[in-house]
Amino acid sequence: MKAITPSGALRRGVTASPVALGVLVAASLVAPGPALAVDDKPCAPPVPHPVYEKVQYCPLSRGNVPVYANHKKESGIIGYLRKGGSANWFFGYQCRDGIIRRGGLANDWWAATKADNGKLGWVPEIYFAGGDNFEPDAGLLRTAC
Repeated sequence: MKAITPSGALRRGVTASPVALGVLVAASLVAPGPALAVDDKPCAPPVPHPVYEKVQYCPLSRGNVPVYANHKKESGIIGYLRKGGSANWFFGYQCRDGIIRRGGLANDWWAATKADNGKLGWVPEIYFAGGDNFEPDAGLLRTAC
C-alpha cells in the first residue's frame, strides 16, 4: 500500500478514520497552549448586583478611562470611568475585537461596563492594571463579540 502524505491526502479527498481523529482530538486536549504573562491584578470574582444580577470589580491603571459605544475604537467615546483602581465594575464578560493603542500599550480585548454618565459601553483592556499587551484579564469571564 502506498503511503499518502498530508498534502497528497488533501488532493485526493482522503478522510481520516474515526480512530485517527480520536487520537488527534485527544492530543489537542492535552497539548499546552501558548504561554501567557501572569496577570497579577485580575478582576475580582462576580458579586451580586441589584440591577445587572452579577458584576465584577476590575482594577484600572488610572482614572478618566474612556468608555466606547462598542468594542471598536471607531465607535466613539460615549462616557468615562472617572475613578481608577478597583472602584469600577464590569458586566463579567470580555471579548476580543478592535485593537487599540496607547503609548507602548496595545490590546484587542474589551470589557463591557456602564460609564459614569449611565451609558452602557466597552472599555479597552489597555486601561486594566496587570497583564500584558494583547492579553485578556485573567479573572473576567469571556464571551463572543
